[in-house]
Parts: sequence; structure tokens; C-alpha cells
Amino acid sequence: MIVPQVRQFGDVVVALFAGTRIVMEFTKFHEHRDALSAEITVSTEAGELHWSRLNLAATNGRHQVVKALEEVHPLEGWRGMLDGACQAVARHLRSGEPCVPMVPTPPSEDRWLVPGLIPLHETTIIYADGGSGKSLFGLALLLSGLTQHALGGPWRVAPIRHALYLDWESMRRAHEGRLWGLTRHLEEPPPGRLLHRRLWRPLMDEIGEIRTTAAKEHTDVVIADSLAPASGVDPEGANASTSTFNALASLEDSTRIVLAHMSHAGMESGHGRPYGSVFNRNLARSAIEIKADESEDQSELTMTMYHRKMNEGRKQPPSALTFSFAADGAIDVSRAEPDHSGASLAGQILAALRPGKQTVTALAEQTGRDAAVIRSTLSRMASQGNRSKVLRFERSSGGKGQETQWGLRDANRNTLGD
Repeated sequence: MIVPQVRQFGDVVVALFAGTRIVMEFTKFHEHRDALSAEITVSTEAGELHWSRLNLAATNGRHQVVKALEEVHPLEGWRGMLDGACQAVARHLRSGEPCVPMVPTPPSEDRWLVPGLIPLHETTIIYADGGSGKSLFGLALLLSGLTQHALGGPWRVAPIRHALYLDWESMRRAHEGRLWGLTRHLEEPPPGRLLHRRLWRPLMDEIGEIRTTAAKEHTDVVIADSLAPASGVDPEGANASTSTFNALASLEDSTRIVLAHMSHAGMESGHGRPYGSVFNRNLARSAIEIKADESEDQSELTMTMYHRKMNEGRKQPPSALTFSFAADGAIDVSRAEPDHSGASLAGQILAALRPGKQTVTALAEQTGRDAAVIRSTLSRMASQGNRSKVLRFERSSGGKGQETQWGLRDANRNTLGD
């Protein structure tokens, strides 16, 4: 038996033999009970010699492959090479990730694709109602990282070398039209750095090829557009959600961004959630809701982004971007003032207090909430001690009946809770 060197590229495992040009490539693995099968392709510098499906542990199957190889390329040692390759590949696949000790390590500053909003090498879900510009926003994020042109506000995207857009909704030419508009006043991204793949089958059926592509192309960011068709049959089920997010997590060297639609219940409540199982939000490390406001002449689209969940720190305050559609087809992106009405009540209170002190009555009028709810929320916010952003100001003058005022603890603080 000849032991080869084994390398893995996504879902493709390659066996290389020292001193030869022979390559055995194994892919499309399937394990059932005690059988591990795969498609095997054997090649030399002259080209492909053999392709078939093989049970790696079956002696008869390996004998048939050796016989076929000896017919097309007579060579002493095929048996030892194939036996060694099958055993080495099986051990490689079944060994899994090793156990390693955990060491307390301070968080790295470069652990973000977008600081505080999209963590590197994790899965972020961005969801909105249909027609809100999710795909345009996702494409703008990729373009910003590829060209290092800032979008505005907190949306400072880290450098991206290669990106992959997985598309279950649109054709490539639709995105190329948006890309043309976004780059009319900028340079185009480097050729070959932004790849598009149209998909019809669920992500679980395609993830092997996608992993291989991501590995070969050294893909930094993968966008999946959108979650429901990527989940396949019964996208509202927990099994569809967990299998889809597990498949995304297997792209461990890439940052994953999932675009999703809003649930009907979320649209009615005003505080949205992604369509489908609760795991769609729970399994993502960061969740961002988009609400769009289109101008009457449709020349502008302003998106307010609400940070609804963050597993690696504090949630960020609402932010907004305006996409301006010029007559020549250009799409310009600029920072905008966010709509705080979609933020949490605490976030709305902080926004209302930014200009100066306010009474509970005034805050109730501005937020449209009951005064008792405002008073309870303020008390909860103030009970956080030194971490509190609000402060109750005692009356310095005035008689009975004068309301207490509330204000920001630090008037210069430029952050709002969500």
C-alpha cells in the first residue's frame, strides 16, 4: 500500500503521490451505515484516465477500478496507490476537527466586515419587506469592500478580495445592471473578483460545489439571496432553517450574509422578524432589519437599518443610507438620517432626548406611547448605574405639579441604543 499526500479543497479531496504526476480526486461523498462512497477521477499530466463511483472500503470495487486503469495506462503499482488513497481519504474525512484548548484572548479589532454590525467568518441575516432594496444594499456592501469606497455612516466595509453572490431570485443581468449604476461615478471592481451563481435547488443540494468554489477562489464574503428558496421545501420548518444555516457555517473561511424576507406577523407588528422558523434569527450571529422609504418621484430610496441582534457585543444604533437614481443611470449612495420610529422604545427615547431634556409627557407625545410605559422604560434604563445613558434631573425650582425632566447622562455621547 502506498500512502499519498491528501489535500482538501472545499468538498473535493485530492490524493497526490510523490515522484509521480498521478492525481486521484474524490468528490460527491455519501456515507450510509458502514459504506463510504465517492466519485473518483484519476488523472495524469496527459489528461483524465478514469472516472467512476466507488465504495472506498469495497475490495471488489477497487479491483474493478484497478483493472480499468491498467487497460488505459499500464503501470505497476495501481493497486497499492488506489488502496492507499481510499484509506487515507476515508481517515481524513472521518477524523473531523481536533479538540484544541481554549485560551482567554482579547477580542481582535479586525474581527469585523462592518464594525459592530457584521462579524467576520460568521453568518449575518439582513431582512426586509419585498421591494425594499435588499439585493441592491447587498451588492453595494460587496462593491464597497472590493473598491474600498465608503458607503457612509457606520457602513465602513473591510477590504474584500473575492466575493460570491448566490442567487435564487434574479438573473445575473439584473445584478449587472445595478452594478453598472453603482459604478457610474466610481471605478469598477477588479475583473473576476465578484462572482455570481444562479441557483434553483436548495442550498443543501449545492453546498458541496459552493464550498469547492469558495475554497479555490479564496472567497472572503458570500451573499445568499434569499433565505426562503435557499431553504427548499417547507422553508418555515425548523429542519430547513437548521440545515441551511449549518450549510452556510461550513463556509468557515468566508463571511456569510443572508438576505431574507419579512414575516407577515412581523410586518403587522412593526418590529419585523425574518420569514420562517425562529431559528432563522437565532442561528445568525447578527440580525439587521431594513425599512425603506421611497421618494414620491422614485428618484431616491432611503433605507433605515435597525440592528435587532448581536451575539458578539452591543447592538448598534439605527443608521440609514440613501440610494439616489440619476437620469443617466448612476446610483449614488450617501449617508442619511435614520427613521427612529422603527427602533425600540429605548432607542426612540434616546433619540428624543438628544436635543435636550424632556418630561415624560413630552416623550409620550413624541413616541406615541403611554406615559406609564415611558416612565417604566426610563426607570429601567436609569437602573443600569454607570452604564445608563439617561439621567433624572431634580427640580431646582418650581412648585408642586411640575414634572421631572429626563436627559442624556453624557450630552456629547453620539450613540443611541436600539
